[in-house]
Amino acid sequence: MEGGLLLAKLRRHRIGIKYILITLALLALLGWLASHDVFDPIEGRVNRWMDVLADYGLPGMFLIGLFFTVFAPGGLGEVTMVAGVAMILAAFAPIDVIRRFGTKRALYAALGLVALGSVLTIADWSDNSPAWVEVAGGALFLAGVLIMTIYATAPKDPTGASAPQPDRMGRP
Repeated sequence: MEGGLLLAKLRRHRIGIKYILITLALLALLGWLASHDVFDPIEGRVNRWMDVLADYGLPGMFLIGLFFTVFAPGGLGEVTMVAGVAMILAAFAPIDVIRRFGTKRALYAALGLVALGSVLTIADWSDNSPAWVEVAGGALFLAGVLIMTIYATAPKDPTGASAPQPDRMGRP
């Protein structure tokens, strides 16, 4: 009787057990490959590029952080969600707001917000940062992406400058 109950439990959880076994086999394979130095050429190339980028100071460190955020597990999904939220919010912006944010000044402000949000997010990785740092970093980053999205959708003349404000008669 107990054997039948155990078999029923195993059958009920067979998909979970299968994925656990696949994960363990994959981890064993990766461990074996790492112990035989298969990843050394790739690791050396990544380390060299990180050293080159780090020589550029804060912009280089920002690019390193951006690279690892995008390519981290789930990282691209998070970036896609932020961009999606920004596009949805930009779609509901009134036309006067869209025209106001169609300037180079708004673009530079947006880039500053994204950079500040990224720096706060990196600062949040330390264990002794206050809880508000994560929230502020995310909010500043999202605000910058929102402004950049509005800037991208703002009407512009052929030179890329902000389009002239039409008068009440609809003339430019």
